[in-house]
Amino acid sequence: MGSEQRGVTIAIVTRVRAEGNSSAEVVAELPKGTELDVHVKVDPFVQISAWHPELGQVSGWVHKNFVSGFGESASVPERSLFADPSCVACGALNWVHTNSDRFLHLALLHMVAIKYRICLSCGLVQECIGAKEAEELRIWRNSRA
Repeated sequence: MGSEQRGVTIAIVTRVRAEGNSSAEVVAELPKGTELDVHVKVDPFVQISAWHPELGQVSGWVHKNFVSGFGESASVPERSLFADPSCVACGALNWVHTNSDRFLHLALLHMVAIKYRICLSCGLVQECIGAKEAEELRIWRNSRA
């Protein structure tokens, strides 16, 4: 990213990490709507600095899926339309859904998009289908009966 850009956090809580990987130490947690200065993008993480309400100025790395307002991350990840189960890793009910490039093939030209479900509390990623895709699957299944 040549010049510095601005962004905003879109998750209920966005973890700022010391390094650009999901296992790095968490240095701060920013609330939804926090404005960010985006310095560097190293897919899938971006280096940011922001004002934290208790810690003051913080800097570190966040996953691009939790930032809106610049480049590919301009769209907000879709919230689930059905009740998600508790996270198997931490028991939280704090999920966000994003698109993937994978599909469930039902027939020759009939497929349903698979999405990723990300736990905002611990970072666990699971594959799932959204409400629209579940309805498509139900219609397809009923047409086969």
